[in-house]
Amino acid sequence: MMIAKLPELPKNEEFEECVSAFFQADKKFIERNIDNPSTLELDIIATEYNNSEVPSSILIEAKSGKWELKDIFKTKGWMEYLGFKCGAFVVSEKHRSLEKAKAVGEKLAINISLLENTKQPENCLTELVDTSNISKVDIVIWRFAYWLERIFLRYMKESKKTTPYKRYIAMLDYHDQINNGTFFSPDTVSSIHLLYEAYKKYPNLSAKCGNEMNGSDFETEYDEIPNDIYRATFYNAEFNDIQISTYLEQKAKLAILTNLIDYKLYELNNQYDKAGGKLTFAFGDQEARIDLVDALPETFKRGLEEISQHTYFYRYPVFWQWFLWAFGGFYLTDYKDKEFELMSEKTGVPVDHIDDALASYDILFPMENGKWLINLYNSNIVGLFMFPLPFAGIGANLRRLYYTDSGKMEDLKPQLGEEYTYTDLVKWNNLVVHVLNLYNSVS
Repeated sequence: MMIAKLPELPKNEEFEECVSAFFQADKKFIERNIDNPSTLELDIIATEYNNSEVPSSILIEAKSGKWELKDIFKTKGWMEYLGFKCGAFVVSEKHRSLEKAKAVGEKLAINISLLENTKQPENCLTELVDTSNISKVDIVIWRFAYWLERIFLRYMKESKKTTPYKRYIAMLDYHDQINNGTFFSPDTVSSIHLLYEAYKKYPNLSAKCGNEMNGSDFETEYDEIPNDIYRATFYNAEFNDIQISTYLEQKAKLAILTNLIDYKLYELNNQYDKAGGKLTFAFGDQEARIDLVDALPETFKRGLEEISQHTYFYRYPVFWQWFLWAFGGFYLTDYKDKEFELMSEKTGVPVDHIDDALASYDILFPMENGKWLINLYNSNIVGLFMFPLPFAGIGANLRRLYYTDSGKMEDLKPQLGEEYTYTDLVKWNNLVVHVLNLYNSVS
């Protein structure tokens, strides 16, 4: 079985990813590398979803090299500009003025923390995260997931520069709208509209990419990925552009789900300015009001009303971020009780409500024929249809580390009823290792 290794002393992007992993392990919803080239670049936004209350977020800057007091004041400026009440400044190197910096940070509502050694995560960032939630496995899994995302983005950028294919322009534009554009929208309804417009601009993105890979015109509308490309991608676990396009499509769904949940929470807590959706125009002494929510797809509106009746709907952004990128978009049916217990532990959704959380995908994004979660490829695995298999490889390793004493994938096999299950887990692991090793440098 192929392996990949994380650097022991993370630097630059790797350090930012390591810091992100601590907050992710603490059941926060994480947004990373928010980039507005004309204004600013943000490392990490960590959001708490708790008891149907308004989501609360913290701005986090991570510095792996030299830093100065002016960097703290710059972070404060971003907080003021974006409306954050508190922030964190996490560094890897001690500074002769560290204690002075902490005093300054206290006045600015910025926690200054030192992260020197990740080998004992229970002792790290104790003022910022609940260390009882933190395990070495979680930190490792999330660092691998972030590394994979970074390689996907680098691959798209390099391919755009070196090839004439239109799919890379489309995928990068879609990624920018999902990752950056929605963050700078004035309210949640505007964000949802932006995401929906991006989808309409590139409908059936994976089908368009697959057909261009076979020599057809990207601009033509397609309903399906060509059969040979589909089999190579999902049966043979080949690394190709469909692995990236399906990642973007799932990332977009997560963004839509999160913004819909945010909208409902703001509405429930009477914070209509953040919820958005209403425009008022004056015509002389008369007023006209336009409700932008009415322009959303009916599936979104009906779906949101249905899932908002679920007791723990407010945890769904955290649940789906974990299920997609750490659990790999699947669960093992032979381990179902264990799987649901682990999902509950990591996401804050009680075990007897996990089925509701999983059902929310079909409620918000109904398919004409079938459901998103299906039994995969003759194995004892229930997973998402059209899911990027490198992330399934991340999930395979999560099970290897949590469900075996040895840490060996083969020690899962005796408990699995179908030989295809073990084969798929190894195949997905080898795929993610191949992708992670695409570049000699992971920075």
